[in-house]
Amino acid sequence: MTDSIFSQPPAPDFDSAADALAIGDIGPCADRPAAFALRNPLVSRRGFTLVEVLIAMTLLTLGVFAVLGTQTVALQSNSIASQLSVANKLAASVLEDILGWDPTLAVFQTTNTTGIQYAGFPVVSGSNTTYTGTSWTDPNSGVYSATYKIIIGTSGNGVPVGVTRIAVTVSYAYKGATKTVVVYGSKVTA
Repeated sequence: MTDSIFSQPPAPDFDSAADALAIGDIGPCADRPAAFALRNPLVSRRGFTLVEVLIAMTLLTLGVFAVLGTQTVALQSNSIASQLSVANKLAASVLEDILGWDPTLAVFQTTNTTGIQYAGFPVVSGSNTTYTGTSWTDPNSGVYSATYKIIIGTSGNGVPVGVTRIAVTVSYAYKGATKTVVVYGSKVTA
């Protein structure tokens, strides 16, 4: 057989592990005396110490609390978004209803900037929502009411002559405060 750079010398032939330790020729401690070849069982590194376990549990607890905190914020944001979405849909629905009214109605003949209570919600009571004519109640997001303002176009108010601007305001309560959504539309009345 030819020698190559990949060939290794043959392994020594020992009769037992004790012979190998006595010679001190195997393992990572081959250059140390045989007395250092075996480790002290009291200094074994198998497993974790109590301090390491406590630190790991503390870090895990902090991580869980951080995730729970973000979930609370997410739920609150979802509630706010739900109420805002319902208010926007109601405002658009009321505006669409008013835009469908006959332009010769008395309501389109004079400017009203104080707000008229919208009473076009159908008077129906169902299992999930309640309509009372002037308000709309949803058990998941609260009570909503709508008002509208009519601005008849003149040369001085920024609305073209022959056009009526309609502003629909939907109000709802959130944490003791009244929140509003306003939607604008225009209708040719002349």
